[in-house]
This record gives sequence, C-alpha cells and structure tokens, in this order.
Amino acid sequence: MKAKQWAIVAATFAGIAVIAAAGWFFFLRDDPPPKPTLAPNPTIDSDATSPDGTWRVAQGDGVYLGYRMSELFAGETIKKTGVGRTPTVNGSVSITGDTVSGASIAADLRELDSDDDRRDNYIRENGLESDRFPTASFSLTDTITLPQPIEKGATVKIPATGVLTLHGVEKPVTIDLEARWLGDTLEIVGTFPIRLADYGIKPPKTALVSVDDTGNVDIALVLKREATPATTAPGN
Repeated sequence: MKAKQWAIVAATFAGIAVIAAAGWFFFLRDDPPPKPTLAPNPTIDSDATSPDGTWRVAQGDGVYLGYRMSELFAGETIKKTGVGRTPTVNGSVSITGDTVSGASIAADLRELDSDDDRRDNYIRENGLESDRFPTASFSLTDTITLPQPIEKGATVKIPATGVLTLHGVEKPVTIDLEARWLGDTLEIVGTFPIRLADYGIKPPKTALVSVDDTGNVDIALVLKREATPATTAPGN
C-alpha cells in the first residue's frame, strides 16, 4: 500500500478512535437539566398568617446545590453544558417581621452527581477537589428587607449578600434569589455566576475536554418552619 494510502487509513482510524473515546459524552448523555425555577400554580399549604420563625432545609426532591459549567471539545470548537447537583444540603433561614435576619446554607460536594460517573469521580480529586474540600457554604452578612404585606404564593425577588466558602476560600457575593412563602413551606431558587480562579480552582482539563473558568452555581431549596416548643401552663 502506498504511503499516501497508509496516511489516509491512519487518519481515518485516528478519527474513529477520538469519536469513540468522546462518544460517552457526545452521544450517550441527555440534555442538561434546566436552571432552577419556581413551579407554576403553587399550593398554599396552611392558613399561617406570617412567615416569622426559623426555617430549616427539608431533605428530598427539589432540594439541591450544583454547578453549571461549559465543557469544550474538539479543539474548543464544540461546547456542551455539564451539570452536577448534590441533594445533601442543610441550613436555616430566620425571619422576623419584614426582615430576614440570618441565613446559613451548607452542601456536601462529595455527593455531586451528573450524568456520568467519570466526571463525578474526576472532580473529587481534581479541579473542585471535593474529597479535600467537601463543603460549600453561604452565610448571610446583610439583612434582607421583605416587601409588605407578604402574600402567600407570591414570588419575591431578593438579593442575598453574604460570604461564599468554596474550595477553602471565602469570598463576598450577592446572590439574586426568588422566594415564595406557601404557609408551612418556603421555597427559594437562584443561579449566580462564579469564576473558578477566584476560589483557587484549576479548571479541569483532559486530552478530550476542557472546562471554562467561569460558570454558574444553581441552588434550589425547600424549607419547613421549625416547630415552636409548646409552653406549659403554670402549676402543670
């Protein structure tokens, strides 16, 4: 076989090998899940007249913190969106009158789950290094003033200013959130931008894929009001 023919055959097999190696991402993955939003037509779940009290994150469907990053393929000419989420989120929000006086949320990044185990396993030791830095947290530093009167079922847009701790680095952030009080349930969603270099995170890069330095953090919370301890009448 002539040298030119060998070159064509070699190039063909090389192309097939690259496509096969990348196929797990290009052809087997589903479309990324959408950004978090409040569902339409909410159900009012009690006749409560005020959202005053301490609200704690409820575990279950609709609760997560995650990333939304652009992944570049084929010499950075093809862009896909990688999304991973952890359902292991804890924390609380305190409301008194028209003021959110405190909020603290923490998520276990070791539980991040995407559409491919290889991505999830890779960031445990590279990039995010979740095995080394397992927790991401946010603590409110400025109080939030809520609109009055507060209507059950109404969506409220609120900026939350605080400190985000990620990869062992603390940075001040302001997160634009949407919240909705339903009586015994409080729902909060939001998406905010993040630059990996700000947190000392080196964007993951392999022979086939690289990750942008900028992306977004998604958050979706469902909180339940903490029960008020029952009082005991004097003499009982």
